[in-house]
Amino acid sequence: MDPMEPQLLQLLQQQQEQIAQMAAQIQLLQQQPMAAEPVAVPVNVPENGDDIDAKRLRQFLKLNPKKFSAEDKTDPEDWVYQIEVLLQAAQITEEASKLKVIPHVLEKAALVWWRFRAEDAGAKAVTNFREFKEELISQYRQQDPARIARGKLKQLRQTGAASTYADQFSKLNLRAKVPDGEKQYWFMEGLKQDLRTKVEVKHTMKEFENYEHLVRYTIAEDNAMFLAGRSNGKRKNGNKWYGGQASGSGNGNGHVSHSNDSAPMEVDTYEHIPKMTPAIKKWLSEEDEVEIEETSLPVEREELDRVDLDLGPLVATWKDTKSANLLVTKGRVGCAVANTLFDTGASVTIASGRFVEKHKFKTRTIEHGPIFRTADGCKHRCEKIMDTARFTAGPYKDTLTNVYVIPGDCPFDLILGKPWFDEKNPEIDFPNNIIKMQHNGETIVFRADYHEQKVLRDAGIISSVEMYAELASGGYINICMMKPVPDDYENYEFDENGHKLDKTGYEKYADEILREFVDVTDPDIPYPVDREVEHEIELEPDAKAVAQQMYRLTFEELAELKKTIIDYLNKGFIRPSKSPFGAPILFVRKKGGALRMCVDYRGLNRITKKNRCPLPRIEDLLDQLAGANPDFPFHMYTDASDFAFGGVLMQDQGQGLRPVAYSSKKLSEAERKYTIYEKEALSQIHHLQLWRCYLQGAPRSTAYTDNAVLKNLQTQPRLSPRQARWMLVLQEYNLYVEYIAGKANVVADALSRRPDLAMTVVIAHQDSEWLNYAFDHGYIVRRTPTRTQLYIPDVGTLRHDLLIEHHDSLLAGHFGAAKTGALLSRHYYWPQQLRDVREFVQACQECGNSKSSNQKKPGLLKSLPIPKRRFEVITMDFVTKLPEADGFTAIMIMVDKLTKRVFLAPTTDAVTAEEAATMFFEHVIRNQGVPSIIISDRGTQFTSVFWKSMVAQLGIKHKLSTAYHPQTDGQSEITVRIVIDLLRTLHYQYKNWVKILPAVEFAINNSVNASTGKTPFFLCYGEEVPTPASINLQFLARNNPNQPSVDFAERTQVAVQQAQRALVKAQQRQKTYADKNRRYLTFEVGDQVYISTTDLPLKGPRRLAPKWFGPVPIIEKLSDLNYRVALPEMWKRRHPVFHIEKLKPFVVSTKFPSRSDRRPPPDLEQGSDVYNVEKILNRRSTRRGRGWRIEYYIKWEGYPMCDSTWEPKTNLQDAGTKVQRMMQEVDLQHNT
Repeated sequence: MDPMEPQLLQLLQQQQEQIAQMAAQIQLLQQQPMAAEPVAVPVNVPENGDDIDAKRLRQFLKLNPKKFSAEDKTDPEDWVYQIEVLLQAAQITEEASKLKVIPHVLEKAALVWWRFRAEDAGAKAVTNFREFKEELISQYRQQDPARIARGKLKQLRQTGAASTYADQFSKLNLRAKVPDGEKQYWFMEGLKQDLRTKVEVKHTMKEFENYEHLVRYTIAEDNAMFLAGRSNGKRKNGNKWYGGQASGSGNGNGHVSHSNDSAPMEVDTYEHIPKMTPAIKKWLSEEDEVEIEETSLPVEREELDRVDLDLGPLVATWKDTKSANLLVTKGRVGCAVANTLFDTGASVTIASGRFVEKHKFKTRTIEHGPIFRTADGCKHRCEKIMDTARFTAGPYKDTLTNVYVIPGDCPFDLILGKPWFDEKNPEIDFPNNIIKMQHNGETIVFRADYHEQKVLRDAGIISSVEMYAELASGGYINICMMKPVPDDYENYEFDENGHKLDKTGYEKYADEILREFVDVTDPDIPYPVDREVEHEIELEPDAKAVAQQMYRLTFEELAELKKTIIDYLNKGFIRPSKSPFGAPILFVRKKGGALRMCVDYRGLNRITKKNRCPLPRIEDLLDQLAGANPDFPFHMYTDASDFAFGGVLMQDQGQGLRPVAYSSKKLSEAERKYTIYEKEALSQIHHLQLWRCYLQGAPRSTAYTDNAVLKNLQTQPRLSPRQARWMLVLQEYNLYVEYIAGKANVVADALSRRPDLAMTVVIAHQDSEWLNYAFDHGYIVRRTPTRTQLYIPDVGTLRHDLLIEHHDSLLAGHFGAAKTGALLSRHYYWPQQLRDVREFVQACQECGNSKSSNQKKPGLLKSLPIPKRRFEVITMDFVTKLPEADGFTAIMIMVDKLTKRVFLAPTTDAVTAEEAATMFFEHVIRNQGVPSIIISDRGTQFTSVFWKSMVAQLGIKHKLSTAYHPQTDGQSEITVRIVIDLLRTLHYQYKNWVKILPAVEFAINNSVNASTGKTPFFLCYGEEVPTPASINLQFLARNNPNQPSVDFAERTQVAVQQAQRALVKAQQRQKTYADKNRRYLTFEVGDQVYISTTDLPLKGPRRLAPKWFGPVPIIEKLSDLNYRVALPEMWKRRHPVFHIEKLKPFVVSTKFPSRSDRRPPPDLEQGSDVYNVEKILNRRSTRRGRGWRIEYYIKWEGYPMCDSTWEPKTNLQDAGTKVQRMMQEVDLQHNT
């Protein structure tokens, strides 16, 4: 006995003991707890049999749940799932019972955590198992489980069977969630070296559709490698091989017998792969020898007796060992598929004679051909040879030379022998049947493990007695699926499972053509051999050789050129030459993106003699194509009108008259003056000359005309010169003229008429809208390629009502013209429908009040006039809400509009008009005099009576900016922003902004203004003021020889004029930029407009408040940008002048006058909306809870009837006496 056999038996015995223990546990679980003895468990559980929780707890603990300790790196989510499954198996479903189990399944750190968590009085109590699960997972979950799983995935390596490795890999990938492409890469990285090599070859050739396909192939390949090792008495583990002596005996029942009574190994009856238990698999992973004996496939007698075989040809797929070890591939010779063998033992390259004859390859007969001896000892004399043969196998393409053809059939269509191996010197991986070699500068790799579908012409049949005799002698039985095929099986192709691949008629015809002309359909035909007659290209006399310089090519084009030249040299298409002629190369892109090489032969073509050959006439070609027969008589029909004539030539070949040719010609100005008799004669003469090739010399022909006078033309005694010439033409033909009625001469008559009149009517009707209309079920419908619409006539308010339904209703949504038109046109149509929808939507008052405008802002920019002198115009504004410093919280800003000189005065937020006037006197008037104009906003300081009285006494014109439009005084707004930026920058350093305010004023006045291009100090004083940094550099200005001596007044005046010109240019730039985003709009007195509610007081949230209020009339036009409107009583204290940006036109619809009903807006400043009652129309009582509520149907003043609503009586309690009287009248009518 082998020394390793006791160890195997011991492992098998241990396995049997484990299985017995598991069976006992399962049996124990199936029994009732009261009938079995208590099982000792390492926990304290109450033994009260009446306690159902204790009973279920004992049953749960018998399942031996795994305890969680938080120290063995167990995933908490997986552990919780296992516990939930066991709880369900133990029928513990109550939350309180589940919580009692928790201390029994935790240990170590996890149990300590749960103890303190349960005793923590400040924490929220855990009331159910779900809360416990969430807290446990949150406490002990890994920081990034996906990242950890990916790390384990990359470190996983195959140590046993590929199926086990695939299971481990898939489990890790459930958490890692790696993409399919990356998943395939890491799966192959973990395989064993020899298995990975085979799989990577398949993966490189892109034969795997996805990860699952890769896994299936890997497991199958691993099983095949295992079987290959066993068949040689060896097995493989890692990278080492171990051999062993097979022993034991087979019992003929598909199992392996051993020397003792241990459990037998199960054997797969189809693949002969033993199904081993985990213990045996573990033993096989060790580097020891194994003794296993295989048994053959058991075959039942009844199954063999039912086999019915056809003695005709049979097709089968073979996978025997001998063919599997051969280097065989499925290649192509020309266009024919060839089963090719790579044989290093063959002295030459051989092709099967039957294969060559079947595909009609071009061969050459040789005398005294060589004699070949095959492996079976037969001798064959070769009498034919193929000089060249284009061979393709996967990526390998080459031209074979000197291919000998052996007569008869051969197991392989093509055998590449020793000469091919000598030339290519390939690297061959014999275990994997992979060929690798260098070809045309590239590395070619392809497989040579193709198993051909073989057709058996004579299938040998044995009896069942012979089969059992074969088995008794130690033979093997293999299953081979066979199918009968038709006699013409050579015309079919089969897939790898033996199924016939059907071909269409076109494919069959194409294959027959390719096989018939294989000598010219080969895509790589070599250069022809020398012939007796050599053709030449004739050049023009005195032509000089043309050799153009090469065009510059890109790197991609150079690589493609090199590849093409090498390919053409190998094929024999070109050869190295030193000819004085040359043409450059250029490349163009193909549709798929590849490069196509083109040779520019234009220079050579210019000096080449052109071939001159007459082109055939189109008419003659058409006659030949139509199968013309001139032996039948011809019939010519002609007719003429006032401006054209036409004719048709016809023939009767036994199937009635058929047209041969048509003709139509417009008359010239002179021909139009002919008489009708001459026009008819001219038509006959023209068509006789036109169809002379048919009528001259033909059997008797007949000419038909609807003018009876032409019958007497040849017998007419007196002829005009023109008629005499026509008679000479008529005498050349054997023609008989016959009269027919005009209505029978249909074809010729149509050819002689003006076609433009009828076509004008046809063309006019092609675009007619009425072609789309139809009458269906009593309705007029309009059909288009995409929909069928109901036509809506312009009757009453039908169209208006449909527009209301599709725009004003709750489900319509008050959308714009585009969406409303699209919704309406789904089912309805009328002419100019979109125009009506647009007008209807624009006149919607609800949309006008609530929707924003997406158009450009109205009103073009209008700049203020530029002052003519310094300090003529002063602008004022306040900066408020500053942090308090020395009692000040605000700054009064005064700016000269010409010099941009800034004056800053600290003040408070509650500054009065008197205080503002005092600061104006101290800073401006005291130093610069009284200005002519003051521009300010509408603050209370500037609108007070005191301020108005002051400026009137000083003779100053005060201009207030437009309400809610700060852009009027843009200069002050910009200065405010600059002052705030400087104070914000310096505040953290100096804290008290009042103390640094003079420095801020000096800095602004000493800086260059962007509009004037100079500093305010320079425009005021004619020179720059000194600063601490320049106080010691004044000599530079005094000693500058280039500085002309200019009078101070003149220098100041020049600076002011330059500033004025700069301001003009600055205003022009501002207007250009501003008007790009603006549009021209103007209103007139009496126009109705909407007012923006942005700056108006409204009650309630702004989000759902109307964006516009109106319509209100314009009562005064102050300018093109400012208008005075009639505000309602609730806003009587508001300034009624608005900039045009705050206005929107109210659209009045003439087609839908009801849309222009000016609905008075509610009182928006009250606690709720208040409307005026015009009339109470009706009364009703509705049930509300246990009582009744009285409601009145109200017609609101200024609103149409469609806006009337039912209102409860409580809403009318505070109404006036007029409304109370209306209520009494309606109550009286209701009671009576």
